[in-house]
Amino acid sequence: RFFTLLLIVCLFIPTQAQAATYYISPTGNDAAAGTSTGTAWKTWGKAFGGFPSTSCGDTLLVMDGTFTTATHGNATLTKVCTASTIFTVRAINQRVPLISGSGLGTSFTVTGSAYITVDGLRIKSVDNAAGNNVGQPMYISSSNHIVAKNLLLYENNSYFNTQILNVSASNNVLV
Repeated sequence: RFFTLLLIVCLFIPTQAQAATYYISPTGNDAAAGTSTGTAWKTWGKAFGGFPSTSCGDTLLVMDGTFTTATHGNATLTKVCTASTIFTVRAINQRVPLISGSGLGTSFTVTGSAYITVDGLRIKSVDNAAGNNVGQPMYISSSNHIVAKNLLLYENNSYFNTQILNVSASNNVLV
């Protein structure tokens, strides 16, 4: 009876998911596993929200090259993690991967998120008169416990009064 009870207890003890490392590349494939440089994903939508996708506690390694909205989708991150399950987006080579916006929206957005680290990316926008008052490289909104480090942010849309980095309605943000 003791062993039966022990087996039943073990079956109902919650297990913590293991943190994983995933990859995104400008030449990736969203049908791939995303688990190595040879099977990297291509779009931000897949990396941030498609299934299977990244989870809190995981690290998304960004491979060298240029990511554009037209080819790779919007880099919009919405993950609510905890202090023990920080989600990290990190360049494999510091400030080499480029997220290049169109001036029609924000190039890289963290919104409604918690405990996120973005490390080592180059993020830019471009001038675009049709931008409708947007075109900033990075926007952090309605989030907390965000770390943005080793970034190179440049070329906001100068047709409008946009910022290089806009932090709005957020707290505990370290840049």
